[in-house]
Amino acid sequence: MLIKRLYHLFVVLLVLTSCNRGYQKVLKSPDKDFKYTKALEYYENSDWTRARPLFEELVPLFKGTKKGADVYYYFIYASYYMGDLGNASYHFKKFAQTYPTSKHAMECSFMNAYCYYEESPIFSLDQSQTFKALDALQLFANDYPNSDSIPRCNALMIELRGKLLEKDYANAQTYFHVRQYEAASIALSNVMKDFPQNKHKEEIKFLILQSNYELAINSVRSKKADRLEQTLKSYQDFIDDFPESKDLKAAENTYKKAIAEKELLNSTKK
Repeated sequence: MLIKRLYHLFVVLLVLTSCNRGYQKVLKSPDKDFKYTKALEYYENSDWTRARPLFEELVPLFKGTKKGADVYYYFIYASYYMGDLGNASYHFKKFAQTYPTSKHAMECSFMNAYCYYEESPIFSLDQSQTFKALDALQLFANDYPNSDSIPRCNALMIELRGKLLEKDYANAQTYFHVRQYEAASIALSNVMKDFPQNKHKEEIKFLILQSNYELAINSVRSKKADRLEQTLKSYQDFIDDFPESKDLKAAENTYKKAIAEKELLNSTKK
């Protein structure tokens, strides 16, 4: 059994050594057409680690020839499939600019944006890549409004905006929980302004009401009346949209307390 295993290991090592020698021969060959044929062979077998260095070497050698665009195209995709998204994104964009009449130009323009999409992290992290992805997808939609990729493009933008919504909502919630009620009210209102039909709409409007109330009762006298009035408006806005909300009783309780505070404030003015 041991001898059989050692034999199998020997065969594997022999094959790997032979393959490596063959690849080294391709790398050292001065024949660019031979290299292109082998690079394409590696590419079609999903052997990106061998295909990419060959295509990268061939890009300047075939520039200006009939094969120039194809060589560049395969190099970019080999980079993409290896997970080098930043490099791939740059070259997808460059391809579309360099070969605007190529049958791959529109595809590469979309893939430039898609690489940014794939680099977009979870909502709790920095969203710089998300903004870049949205800009690139919107640019693609503007440049190719009749593309078959537009529905997919729109779906990706909806997903990315969802991340921005969750990020902004989480930040606004944090302000509320640490009792920074003015910042919470502003942040929550901005979420509603930027994402008017979001899935957190009921919770957000309830938190705006609560934030405005807490801000009002903790305000100096000169600001209290206006802030109580804003609280009452927030209550009306909430119940208009969600008359059967699970938080309706809590909202009504806040409203009654705001009315009582307003009456007390008015009585002390006399």
